[in-house]
Amino acid sequence: MEDGDSVIALPDSPEAFKEATWQDVLPYYEELAARPLDPSNVEAWLADWSSFEALIAEARNLANFAYSCDTANPELEAAQLRFGTDISPKAQEQRVRLQARLVDLGYERAGLEMMVRRIKNEMSLFREANVQLSADVSRLTTEWAKVSGAMTVEWEGEEKTPAQLLPFLESTDRGVRERAFRLRAKPYIEQRETLAGLFDRMYDLRQQIGLNAGFKNFRDYIHQEKNRFDYTPADCLRFQDAVETAVLPAVKRIHDRRRRQMGVDRLRPWDLNVDPKGRAALQPFGDIATLLDRARDIFGRVDPDFRGFFQKMEDARLLDLENRKGKAPGAYCDDLPYSKMPLIVMNAVGIDDDVRTLLHESGHAFHCLEAVQLPLV
Repeated sequence: MEDGDSVIALPDSPEAFKEATWQDVLPYYEELAARPLDPSNVEAWLADWSSFEALIAEARNLANFAYSCDTANPELEAAQLRFGTDISPKAQEQRVRLQARLVDLGYERAGLEMMVRRIKNEMSLFREANVQLSADVSRLTTEWAKVSGAMTVEWEGEEKTPAQLLPFLESTDRGVRERAFRLRAKPYIEQRETLAGLFDRMYDLRQQIGLNAGFKNFRDYIHQEKNRFDYTPADCLRFQDAVETAVLPAVKRIHDRRRRQMGVDRLRPWDLNVDPKGRAALQPFGDIATLLDRARDIFGRVDPDFRGFFQKMEDARLLDLENRKGKAPGAYCDDLPYSKMPLIVMNAVGIDDDVRTLLHESGHAFHCLEAVQLPLV
């Protein structure tokens, strides 16, 4: 064995950690913590650490991807909880130990100054008391996705998800729009106690996380936790005031113009998505295959590489775009650092906003595909 080689050989695929428990993961951290470290072997040590983190992160993100796509599956839920409430919070504690070794060594490398700055920031925020609190927040977040993903309503004799009523909010029939709006809200109202309970518990836990780390509240803590070094929460508040002063009056004028164009005395929430001139709603695609085809064309017109990136994701089956019962709400892009690929989850229902969502998330994905050229995770 050469100096700097891993004592414990790393698996050659994230699949090896798919069923892992914390006890399966811990020895890799312990070996990295015990291995002699000096300027002569730090690059090899960093490379091993980065490779290990890539494997674990990909296994975790794949578990989250699978659960997001089917929150009703108990096996997928168990895998999501295993990573979110056990492996990930405990791994953070071990990660800080390794970061301290790197900082104590005085490690510097051209081009990685921001990485070192983020490491020091992460170390300054870590509190052992927050490990369990973070696990508890993750458990509640998983439950929220499960409750929300299970919601359905009956619309003209058919079972639909709340998202599948969004096209009806673009109907030129005001009565249809109102009925769709109120029906979309119904399952949330019926689950109000459950959802509010989850949010209240998450709020309390997050506030305590911030307090434990020496902040007055979670907002100030999470601002620093997200490595927002170039502006402060006070800057955000000033921007908020500027929006109220400069943007809100414009929004009021836009809404008043919409009201006049629609010929109504008062705008209601179900009046905001319809074309104010009474024109039929846009129908940019009829099915997911068409959405994919047209997205590819758009990206190809911007840059041929973007078309290739998107096709690569499609071929790898890392795009789950269609809304359905049991799927977590919302949209996100995540990365698979070992495979050096991104993935996208969203809830398309055939409206023009879905196109913007896909273009937005694809921007994150293309950034990810460019960032894989960086040497470390």
